[in-house]
Amino acid sequence: MPPPPDTAEARVRALLRAVERGEGVEEAARSLLLRPLGEDAIETDPGLPPSLSDLARGALDGSLPPEVILEGLRRWLPPPEAPRYDIGGRLGRGGMADVLLAVDAHMHREVAIKRLRGDLTTPGRVTRFLQEAQIIAQLEHPNIVPVYDVGFEEDGRPWFVMKRVRGRSIAELLADGDLGSTRRRLDILCKVCDAVAFAHSRGVLHRDLKPGNVMVGAYGEVLVMDWGLAKVVAQPQDPDAARPVETDTPDPTGYGQVRGTPAYMPPEQARGDVDRVGQQADVYAIGALLYALLAGVAPYAGDDPFEILAAVQSGMMEAPNQRADAADIPEELEAVILKAMAFDPEARYPDVLTLRAELQAWIDGRPLASVDYTRQELLRKWAWRNRFRLRIAAAAAALVLVAVLGVVVAVLVAR
Repeated sequence: MPPPPDTAEARVRALLRAVERGEGVEEAARSLLLRPLGEDAIETDPGLPPSLSDLARGALDGSLPPEVILEGLRRWLPPPEAPRYDIGGRLGRGGMADVLLAVDAHMHREVAIKRLRGDLTTPGRVTRFLQEAQIIAQLEHPNIVPVYDVGFEEDGRPWFVMKRVRGRSIAELLADGDLGSTRRRLDILCKVCDAVAFAHSRGVLHRDLKPGNVMVGAYGEVLVMDWGLAKVVAQPQDPDAARPVETDTPDPTGYGQVRGTPAYMPPEQARGDVDRVGQQADVYAIGALLYALLAGVAPYAGDDPFEILAAVQSGMMEAPNQRADAADIPEELEAVILKAMAFDPEARYPDVLTLRAELQAWIDGRPLASVDYTRQELLRKWAWRNRFRLRIAAAAAALVLVAVLGVVVAVLVAR
């Protein structure tokens, strides 16, 4: 969505706000009264109604009192429509935006509105914010939060409307120790994998997967949130690819900039080497999520983000079962974590679906492709996977044995 158009109505509203605030009046009045001709030349806008010209001149030279200007400007503007969204309290606050609770008067439902903070309304940040909305809108998947609407405040701040997610983030569940069994944790992560794999199939990288960006609902629904650092990497000829925002503003995630959460970003992203940040970056982040879900602690200990960033850049990660502050986890799943979080992207799983298949194999009791097993371990896995059939076979064999013994006893008695 482009920025708000520079119409006469928009300039009138800008002057109205300036007079109400008592600051920026001269600049707003000039913007309404004059128009550029090029080469720094300007002229009075011939299309401006005389009544508006008089109000603008009065504001510019101070010949009209503010209350007269305000009354005249309000009379010229069309009557305000009832707002569609009734804003309530704040649900959360991120680095760039606030998330607000609202009621959609048209659809009679609660929604969440993400709005760029007023102190961050620069062209680059507006572009990044709008790109997030457009990317999410193109990723229609049950595990990705949907976007319903997008627009601008009168002061130019962009916003977009999302589904109101009732639940808790993985970060909150970890803090409360309320994640349940290992299987439930893996089920949650499998749904995260489904969402990210779908995004990858559309040429979109998330680049900021972490516990705070995954919501878990009361009925088991899992939603991947906050696509503010997402990047479209698909080829233009791909008909299913997401389309990035068309803009003249340079990409704010260019080489040398580090964006994301240090404890969950891969080394190449931590170094700002954006040319190497591909699908394996999200594979790494999902491995880090698995680490936190099972061990109960982040992959890198400490509170200093710069120290964590340095540790990530050098690959100095301690395996979960070697940490005194981490819960013990199955060795097979530790092997999955270490492969997903390998320092070299080429040593990780080739894609998210391969990682998901490993998690599903563990849930099903099947051997994992990334683990070397002895024959005894494979036999135990086969026996566990077929335990119900083995029980039925054992029961049937017992019945046959009882029947045979019964026949033998009957024969002996008859003799």
